[in-house]
Amino acid sequence: MLNGLHDLFSKFQHILIPLDFTERNDTVLQAARDIVKETQARVSLIHVIEPIDDGDDAETQTFTQRLSNEAEEHLRERASTFDDLDTTVICENRVGKRNVEVVSYAIDQHVDLILLNSHLITPETPERNTVSLSYQIALLAPCAVLLLKS
Repeated sequence: MLNGLHDLFSKFQHILIPLDFTERNDTVLQAARDIVKETQARVSLIHVIEPIDDGDDAETQTFTQRLSNEAEEHLRERASTFDDLDTTVICENRVGKRNVEVVSYAIDQHVDLILLNSHLITPETPERNTVSLSYQIALLAPCAVLLLKS
Protein backbone atom coordinates (compact mmCIF):
# COMPACT_ATOMS: atom_id res chain seq x y z
CA MET A 1 0.00 0.00 0.00
CA LEU A 2 2.70 2.51 0.93
CA ASN A 3 4.57 1.75 -2.28
CA GLY A 4 1.36 2.50 -4.17
CA LEU A 5 1.07 5.85 -2.39
CA HIS A 6 4.67 6.63 -3.29
CA ASP A 7 3.90 5.84 -6.94
CA LEU A 8 0.81 8.05 -6.80
CA PHE A 9 2.58 11.00 -5.19
CA SER A 10 5.58 10.70 -7.52
CA LYS A 11 3.31 11.89 -10.33
CA PHE A 12 2.89 15.25 -8.62
CA GLN A 13 5.64 17.60 -9.71
CA HIS A 14 3.96 20.90 -8.85
CA ILE A 15 1.93 21.35 -5.66
CA LEU A 16 -0.24 24.39 -5.04
CA ILE A 17 -1.10 25.36 -1.47
CA PRO A 18 -3.68 28.12 -0.94
CA LEU A 19 -3.04 29.79 2.42
CA ASP A 20 -5.16 31.93 4.70
CA PHE A 21 -2.45 32.22 7.38
CA THR A 22 -4.40 30.45 10.11
CA GLU A 23 -2.97 27.69 12.31
CA ARG A 24 -4.83 25.15 10.18
CA ASN A 25 -2.29 25.85 7.43
CA ASP A 26 0.39 24.11 9.48
CA THR A 27 -1.23 20.73 8.76
CA VAL A 28 -1.21 21.36 5.02
CA LEU A 29 2.36 22.63 5.03
CA GLN A 30 3.52 19.53 6.93
CA ALA A 31 1.69 17.25 4.49
CA ALA A 32 3.32 19.10 1.60
CA ARG A 33 6.74 18.67 3.22
CA ASP A 34 6.13 14.93 3.45
CA ILE A 35 5.21 14.76 -0.24
CA VAL A 36 8.14 16.94 -1.31
CA LYS A 37 10.59 14.76 0.67
CA GLU A 38 9.55 11.85 -1.52
CA THR A 39 9.09 13.62 -4.86
CA GLN A 40 11.14 16.87 -4.89
CA ALA A 41 8.03 18.50 -6.37
CA ARG A 42 8.08 22.25 -6.59
CA VAL A 43 5.66 24.15 -4.39
CA SER A 44 3.57 27.24 -5.02
CA LEU A 45 2.09 29.06 -2.06
CA ILE A 46 -0.80 31.37 -2.93
CA HIS A 47 -2.80 33.86 -0.92
CA VAL A 48 -5.75 35.70 -2.40
CA ILE A 49 -7.15 38.94 -1.01
CA GLU A 50 -10.83 39.42 -1.78
CA PRO A 51 -11.38 42.96 -3.11
CA ILE A 52 -13.77 45.31 -1.41
CA ASP A 53 -16.77 46.12 -3.62
CA ASP A 54 -16.66 49.66 -4.96
CA GLY A 55 -13.12 49.91 -3.67
CA ASP A 56 -11.71 52.35 -6.18
CA ASP A 57 -11.02 55.14 -3.71
CA ALA A 58 -7.52 55.87 -2.39
CA GLU A 59 -8.28 54.70 1.14
CA THR A 60 -9.42 51.28 -0.07
CA GLN A 61 -6.42 50.96 -2.37
CA THR A 62 -4.08 51.83 0.50
CA PHE A 63 -5.79 49.25 2.71
CA THR A 64 -5.53 46.57 0.02
CA GLN A 65 -1.86 47.39 -0.53
CA ARG A 66 -1.18 47.07 3.21
CA LEU A 67 -2.90 43.66 3.24
CA SER A 68 -0.86 42.65 0.21
CA ASN A 69 2.41 43.67 1.87
CA GLU A 70 1.51 41.70 5.01
CA ALA A 71 0.54 38.69 2.92
CA GLU A 72 3.87 38.73 1.10
CA GLU A 73 5.67 38.66 4.44
CA HIS A 74 3.52 35.75 5.64
CA LEU A 75 4.13 33.88 2.38
CA ARG A 76 7.90 34.23 2.79
CA GLU A 77 7.61 32.92 6.36
CA ARG A 78 5.63 29.88 5.19
CA ALA A 79 8.06 29.29 2.32
CA SER A 80 10.82 28.81 4.90
CA THR A 81 9.03 25.56 5.85
CA PHE A 82 10.76 24.03 2.83
CA ASP A 83 14.22 25.60 3.25
CA ASP A 84 15.91 22.33 4.17
CA LEU A 85 14.42 20.43 1.23
CA ASP A 86 15.65 20.24 -2.34
CA THR A 87 12.73 22.07 -3.92
CA THR A 88 11.66 25.34 -5.47
CA VAL A 89 9.06 27.40 -3.62
CA ILE A 90 7.14 30.12 -5.43
CA CYS A 91 5.02 32.66 -3.54
CA GLU A 92 2.06 34.30 -5.23
CA ASN A 93 -0.13 37.01 -3.76
CA ARG A 94 -3.24 38.00 -5.72
CA VAL A 95 -6.30 40.19 -5.39
CA GLY A 96 -9.57 38.72 -6.67
CA LYS A 97 -12.14 36.02 -6.01
CA ARG A 98 -10.36 33.29 -4.12
CA ASN A 99 -11.78 30.28 -5.97
CA VAL A 100 -11.21 31.87 -9.40
CA GLU A 101 -7.66 32.96 -8.61
CA VAL A 102 -6.60 29.59 -7.16
CA VAL A 103 -8.04 27.62 -10.09
CA SER A 104 -6.63 30.09 -12.64
CA TYR A 105 -3.19 29.77 -11.09
CA ALA A 106 -3.47 25.98 -11.18
CA ILE A 107 -4.32 26.11 -14.89
CA ASP A 108 -1.75 28.74 -15.86
CA GLN A 109 1.12 27.13 -13.93
CA HIS A 110 0.31 23.48 -14.77
CA VAL A 111 -0.22 22.44 -11.17
CA ASP A 112 -0.57 18.68 -10.58
CA LEU A 113 -1.97 18.78 -7.04
CA ILE A 114 -3.79 21.34 -4.93
CA LEU A 115 -3.40 20.67 -1.24
CA LEU A 116 -5.69 22.54 1.14
CA ASN A 117 -7.54 22.52 4.42
CA SER A 118 -11.19 21.76 4.60
CA HIS A 119 -13.78 21.09 7.23
CA LEU A 120 -15.82 18.08 8.15
CA ILE A 121 -19.24 17.89 6.56
CA THR A 122 -22.11 17.24 8.89
CA PRO A 123 -24.64 14.72 7.61
CA GLU A 124 -27.46 16.79 9.07
CA THR A 125 -26.89 19.75 6.73
CA PRO A 126 -24.63 18.67 3.86
CA GLU A 127 -25.96 21.30 1.45
CA ARG A 128 -24.87 24.11 3.76
CA ASN A 129 -21.38 22.72 4.15
CA THR A 130 -20.49 22.05 0.53
CA VAL A 131 -20.40 25.68 -0.55
CA SER A 132 -17.10 26.28 1.24
CA LEU A 133 -14.10 27.59 -0.63
CA SER A 134 -12.25 24.28 -0.41
CA TYR A 135 -15.14 22.39 -1.99
CA GLN A 136 -15.53 25.00 -4.72
CA ILE A 137 -11.85 24.66 -5.60
CA ALA A 138 -12.09 20.86 -5.56
CA LEU A 139 -14.98 20.97 -8.02
CA LEU A 140 -13.42 23.53 -10.36
CA ALA A 141 -9.79 22.41 -10.31
CA PRO A 142 -8.28 20.85 -13.44
CA CYS A 143 -6.00 18.66 -11.34
CA ALA A 144 -5.99 16.41 -8.30
CA VAL A 145 -7.07 18.01 -5.03
CA LEU A 146 -6.26 16.68 -1.58
CA LEU A 147 -8.53 18.05 1.15
CA LEU A 148 -7.18 17.68 4.66
CA LYS A 149 -10.24 17.78 6.88
CA SER A 150 -10.10 19.10 10.40
